[in-house]
Amino acid sequence: MSSTVSYYIDSLAWNSVTYDCDTGGPLEVRIDHDGDELLDRSGCDNYPTFGEIVNRMVRVTFRIREVKFTTALATKSDMTIVLKTKASTVTITIPDMMLSAVRMTQAKSVQGDCELTFVHVSDDGTTNPIS
Repeated sequence: MSSTVSYYIDSLAWNSVTYDCDTGGPLEVRIDHDGDELLDRSGCDNYPTFGEIVNRMVRVTFRIREVKFTTALATKSDMTIVLKTKASTVTITIPDMMLSAVRMTQAKSVQGDCELTFVHVSDDGTTNPIS
């Protein structure tokens, strides 16, 4: 019999700032590591006989309660994300994450939030940045 293990985000550190439950977040984090499929077929192939992933990208988006985020776009720093369960901790480290977007929301009579998006800028263009 298997059981489901639920992880929750404990903290996210970037540019010498740690966001945790004491600093208004993070409430949610999404890590995308993807690219574009380059597929090839020949003759009467119904399915690709060759595939490669090009234009690879690592993107991290996280949401916090703080709405006074003042760091300039294109600022680059290493990022550390800590996920926890009741019994274990997973730490994800991604170097050279550049701030690419800030989206703030404040509706009437509810708590506001801020969504920050980062992209990885590689030093060598080949090394997988997620560890």
